Amino acid sequence: MWMEHPSIETLSRALAALDADACVRIVEEIGRAVGPKRLMTEVFLPALSQVGETWAKGLLDDLAFAQAAVIVEQLWALAGAPAGRFAAPKGEQGPTVVVGVVSPDIHDIGKNQVAMLLARHGVRVHDLGADVDPATFATKAREAGADAVLVGASTQRSLFMLPDVRSALEQAGVESRLIVGGQAALAADEVPQADAVVSDAYEALDEIVGARDVPA
Repeated sequence: MWMEHPSIETLSRALAALDADACVRIVEEIGRAVGPKRLMTEVFLPALSQVGETWAKGLLDDLAFAQAAVIVEQLWALAGAPAGRFAAPKGEQGPTVVVGVVSPDIHDIGKNQVAMLLARHGVRVHDLGADVDPATFATKAREAGADAVLVGASTQRSLFMLPDVRSALEQAGVESRLIVGGQAALAADEVPQADAVVSDAYEALDEIVGARDVPA
């Protein structure tokens, strides 16, 4: 469980207010004080989760949420933990994954976190973006020989598409694991189509590389 760092609320408010300068200042200050791993796990990811919950409650409109996602992408280079011992050794190939947000969902803030963190740790990532139809997931997973397909589902409508994603994978003969994240998936009592449901980028990394102790 995340520690209740006092800067979580400060950063989440700055993101919701679309105050990029304040966000950069907070991330830089906390990063210098506690290092990249603690910054990520104790402040950055919890703050992003709060912003996602604010949006899910209807307290943040879609445009502001999309603009906040742009700020998050700019912050990631400051907050992201460097690749550690779980990256594939030189000359060896790491796991291959396909990531995307299933149609009709366009909210890619969580997907972007996952894609960037996995890439930093030696995973070969094929990022399909947002509003991805089930057949596209299956086609790309088959072409890439994906070990896993990571699907973001932040709305109820996108959650209802997961059976179609599973069906498309099966029809294409794809045996990749189906890993699901997003507010709607996390709020559901169960997601029977998924092999795993993850709450953040680090849980996704654990599912792919099989290690929780990501070094600072």
